[in-house]
Amino acid sequence: MYCFAAQAAPGRAASTLWLVLEPQGRLYMSNIVPRAKSQLSYDECNAVLADFLQTVVRPAAGTIPVEVTLTAAEEDLEAWASPNAARLLRIFARSANKATGTAHPHDRMQWHAFLVAAHKDRIALDPSTLARWLQESAQWPDDTASDVATEYETGRALLQYYDGGGTRTLA
Repeated sequence: MYCFAAQAAPGRAASTLWLVLEPQGRLYMSNIVPRAKSQLSYDECNAVLADFLQTVVRPAAGTIPVEVTLTAAEEDLEAWASPNAARLLRIFARSANKATGTAHPHDRMQWHAFLVAAHKDRIALDPSTLARWLQESAQWPDDTASDVATEYETGRALLQYYDGGGTRTLA
Protein backbone atom coordinates (compact mmCIF):
# COMPACT_ATOMS: atom_id res chain seq x y z
CA MET A 1 0.00 0.00 0.00
CA TYR A 2 1.05 3.56 -0.65
CA CYS A 3 -0.18 6.55 1.30
CA PHE A 4 -0.28 10.18 0.16
CA ALA A 5 -1.20 13.09 2.42
CA ALA A 6 -3.08 16.10 1.10
CA GLN A 7 -3.17 19.33 3.08
CA ALA A 8 -6.36 21.36 3.18
CA ALA A 9 -6.69 23.77 0.27
CA PRO A 10 -9.54 25.69 -1.34
CA GLY A 11 -11.96 23.04 -2.63
CA ARG A 12 -10.04 20.16 -1.04
CA ALA A 13 -10.25 18.72 2.47
CA ALA A 14 -7.14 17.61 4.35
CA SER A 15 -7.01 13.87 3.82
CA THR A 16 -4.93 10.78 3.27
CA LEU A 17 -5.24 8.87 0.01
CA TRP A 18 -4.40 5.15 0.00
CA LEU A 19 -3.30 3.23 -3.10
CA VAL A 20 -2.98 -0.55 -3.31
CA LEU A 21 -0.55 -2.32 -5.65
CA GLU A 22 -2.06 -5.53 -7.03
CA PRO A 23 0.11 -8.51 -8.06
CA GLN A 24 -0.46 -7.71 -11.77
CA GLY A 25 1.15 -4.30 -11.24
CA ARG A 26 -2.12 -2.32 -11.21
CA LEU A 27 -2.52 0.46 -8.64
CA TYR A 28 -5.97 1.40 -7.44
CA MET A 29 -7.23 3.95 -4.96
CA SER A 30 -8.64 1.97 -2.02
CA ASN A 31 -9.61 4.74 0.37
CA ILE A 32 -9.55 8.44 1.10
CA VAL A 33 -9.50 9.21 4.82
CA PRO A 34 -10.24 12.72 6.12
CA ARG A 35 -7.74 14.17 8.56
CA ALA A 36 -9.86 16.89 10.17
CA LYS A 37 -13.36 15.36 10.35
CA SER A 38 -15.05 11.98 10.58
CA GLN A 39 -15.98 11.49 6.92
CA LEU A 40 -15.98 13.11 3.51
CA SER A 41 -18.92 13.44 1.14
CA TYR A 42 -18.69 11.92 -2.33
CA ASP A 43 -17.98 15.39 -3.73
CA GLU A 44 -15.17 15.98 -1.23
CA CYS A 45 -13.61 12.57 -2.01
CA ASN A 46 -13.88 13.26 -5.71
CA ALA A 47 -12.18 16.65 -5.24
CA VAL A 48 -9.26 15.02 -3.38
CA LEU A 49 -8.95 12.35 -6.06
CA ALA A 50 -9.17 14.85 -8.93
CA ASP A 51 -6.46 17.00 -7.36
CA PHE A 52 -4.23 13.94 -6.81
CA LEU A 53 -4.76 12.90 -10.42
CA GLN A 54 -3.89 16.38 -11.70
CA THR A 55 -0.92 17.17 -9.46
CA VAL A 56 0.70 13.74 -8.93
CA VAL A 57 -0.52 11.00 -11.27
CA ARG A 58 -0.68 12.77 -14.65
CA PRO A 59 2.76 14.43 -14.30
CA ALA A 60 4.32 11.09 -13.24
CA ALA A 61 2.47 9.13 -15.94
CA GLY A 62 3.79 11.49 -18.60
CA THR A 63 7.29 10.11 -18.06
CA ILE A 64 6.49 6.38 -18.16
CA PRO A 65 4.26 4.13 -20.29
CA VAL A 66 1.18 3.67 -18.09
CA GLU A 67 -2.56 3.83 -18.56
CA VAL A 68 -4.55 6.04 -16.19
CA THR A 69 -8.25 5.27 -15.81
CA LEU A 70 -10.68 7.33 -13.78
CA THR A 71 -14.07 5.76 -13.10
CA ALA A 72 -17.33 7.68 -12.89
CA ALA A 73 -17.78 10.04 -9.93
CA GLU A 74 -20.60 7.87 -8.60
CA GLU A 75 -21.11 4.22 -9.42
CA ASP A 76 -24.02 1.94 -8.84
CA LEU A 77 -23.61 -1.07 -6.58
CA GLU A 78 -23.45 -3.29 -9.68
CA ALA A 79 -20.03 -1.78 -10.45
CA TRP A 80 -18.68 -3.95 -7.60
CA ALA A 81 -21.26 -6.70 -7.22
CA SER A 82 -23.09 -9.18 -9.40
CA PRO A 83 -26.79 -8.42 -9.95
CA ASN A 84 -27.76 -11.20 -7.52
CA ALA A 85 -25.33 -10.12 -4.78
CA ALA A 86 -26.38 -6.47 -5.23
CA ARG A 87 -30.05 -7.47 -4.94
CA LEU A 88 -29.38 -9.46 -1.76
CA LEU A 89 -27.34 -6.63 -0.23
CA ARG A 90 -30.12 -4.14 -0.96
CA ILE A 91 -32.68 -6.46 0.68
CA PHE A 92 -30.45 -6.80 3.75
CA ALA A 93 -29.71 -3.05 3.94
CA ARG A 94 -33.41 -2.12 3.66
CA SER A 95 -34.80 -4.64 6.14
CA ALA A 96 -32.07 -5.13 8.76
CA ASN A 97 -32.00 -3.17 11.98
CA LYS A 98 -29.53 -0.37 11.25
CA ALA A 99 -28.58 -0.10 14.91
CA THR A 100 -27.69 -3.78 15.39
CA GLY A 101 -26.56 -4.84 11.90
CA THR A 102 -26.53 -8.63 11.72
CA ALA A 103 -27.46 -9.36 15.36
CA HIS A 104 -31.08 -10.46 14.80
CA PRO A 105 -31.42 -14.03 13.46
CA HIS A 106 -33.52 -12.94 10.46
CA ASP A 107 -31.05 -10.17 9.59
CA ARG A 108 -28.16 -12.61 9.95
CA MET A 109 -29.87 -15.07 7.57
CA GLN A 110 -30.25 -12.33 4.94
CA TRP A 111 -26.64 -11.27 5.55
CA HIS A 112 -25.40 -14.82 5.05
CA ALA A 113 -27.36 -15.08 1.79
CA PHE A 114 -25.53 -11.97 0.56
CA LEU A 115 -22.13 -13.25 1.78
CA VAL A 116 -22.54 -16.59 0.01
CA ALA A 117 -23.65 -14.88 -3.22
CA ALA A 118 -20.72 -12.42 -2.99
CA HIS A 119 -18.34 -15.34 -2.56
CA LYS A 120 -19.82 -17.55 -5.28
CA ASP A 121 -19.88 -14.66 -7.74
CA ARG A 122 -16.37 -13.54 -6.69
CA ILE A 123 -17.47 -9.92 -6.47
CA ALA A 124 -14.85 -7.17 -6.19
CA LEU A 125 -16.56 -5.22 -3.40
CA ASP A 126 -14.01 -4.30 -0.72
CA PRO A 127 -14.96 -3.65 2.93
CA SER A 128 -14.37 0.11 2.84
CA THR A 129 -16.59 0.49 -0.23
CA LEU A 130 -19.28 -1.63 1.43
CA ALA A 131 -19.17 0.54 4.58
CA ARG A 132 -19.37 3.70 2.50
CA TRP A 133 -22.28 2.33 0.44
CA LEU A 134 -24.16 1.38 3.62
CA GLN A 135 -23.55 4.85 5.08
CA GLU A 136 -24.26 7.00 2.05
CA SER A 137 -26.72 5.00 -0.06
CA ALA A 138 -28.56 2.98 2.59
CA GLN A 139 -28.28 5.63 5.35
CA TRP A 140 -26.71 3.35 7.97
CA PRO A 141 -24.89 4.80 11.02
CA ASP A 142 -21.12 4.92 10.57
CA ASP A 143 -20.32 2.57 13.44
CA THR A 144 -22.79 -0.14 12.38
CA ALA A 145 -21.71 0.11 8.74
CA SER A 146 -18.10 -0.28 9.85
CA ASP A 147 -18.96 -3.32 11.97
CA VAL A 148 -20.83 -4.95 9.08
CA ALA A 149 -17.92 -4.23 6.73
CA THR A 150 -15.58 -5.97 9.18
CA GLU A 151 -17.96 -8.95 9.28
CA TYR A 152 -17.95 -8.95 5.48
CA GLU A 153 -14.16 -9.09 5.35
CA THR A 154 -14.05 -11.89 7.93
CA GLY A 155 -16.82 -13.84 6.21
CA ARG A 156 -15.20 -13.62 2.79
CA ALA A 157 -11.84 -14.72 4.25
CA LEU A 158 -13.48 -17.69 5.98
CA LEU A 159 -15.21 -18.78 2.76
CA GLN A 160 -11.93 -18.51 0.83
CA TYR A 161 -10.21 -20.60 3.49
CA TYR A 162 -12.97 -23.19 3.22
CA ASP A 163 -12.59 -23.30 -0.57
CA GLY A 164 -8.90 -24.05 -0.09
CA GLY A 165 -9.76 -27.16 1.90
CA GLY A 166 -9.60 -25.49 5.31
CA THR A 167 -6.84 -27.87 6.30
CA ARG A 168 -3.94 -25.60 7.13
CA THR A 169 -2.88 -26.04 10.72
CA LEU A 170 -0.76 -23.85 12.88
CA ALA A 171 2.50 -25.37 14.01
